[in-house]
Amino acid sequence: MKKTFVIEGMMCQNCVKHVQNALDKIGVKATVSLDSHTATIEDAGNITDEAIRKAIVDAGYAVKWVGRMFNGSIVELLKRI
Repeated sequence: MKKTFVIEGMMCQNCVKHVQNALDKIGVKATVSLDSHTATIEDAGNITDEAIRKAIVDAGYAVKWVGRMFNGSIVELLKRI
């Protein structure tokens, strides 16, 4: 199941790379987007949502919510942070 983390504080492509590197470091396959301010998790393996959130926060950004997306729209809010 793909999950989307909405991220606050990304302002440029360097921010995107910073978040991407933080997620890569914990073994999470994700696509990070500056346009939508999101990280879409393709494959988290056994990594928990909390560990993903912590990696993003430790990189210097805030996570606003986690949800499932379909065609660019939220279809299910899983957790508001």
